[in-house]
Amino acid sequence: MIFSTTEYLQLVETDDQPSRHRLRWEAAPLDVWLDVLSQHPEFKRAVASNKLLEIPVMRVLARDNDPLVRCDIAEKPNLPDDLFYLLANDADEAVRARVAYNKNVPLDILHYLKNDSSDVVVQAVKNRLRPAGKVGKNVVPFPVQAKLRASQGAALTLAPITGI
Repeated sequence: MIFSTTEYLQLVETDDQPSRHRLRWEAAPLDVWLDVLSQHPEFKRAVASNKLLEIPVMRVLARDNDPLVRCDIAEKPNLPDDLFYLLANDADEAVRARVAYNKNVPLDILHYLKNDSSDVVVQAVKNRLRPAGKVGKNVVPFPVQAKLRASQGAALTLAPITGI
């Protein structure tokens, strides 16, 4: 467990494999997460990538201005229904597509997203609603990943989105 903001920052600065593992897989008290987010907003994506993130922290990050942070939260398998609904109505199509690809998204949200204005989101829903035998290896939403990488100013590289 990560017990303090200072410990969290030390792990970030160390940047070795054991530290990265702890940042991703160890819980922290709610006050530590909230302190990191308020005092060190540059680490909000690192916080969002934690696998044991508490729901109150997800609620804060689901309303973040950065669509990449909201995408990270949309992928969480333990996302509560109210956050699925919030993110399914996000202004950014990449966030909505990530909601559609979340394996725990409620069916009513998938059906709602079926009528989305974005072709990327609609395709994500279609891929999720296909019978299991009809889904191939290449159903990964590459346009979503490409859009996200391009919005970061990075060279266009395609990689599957994890957690599907």
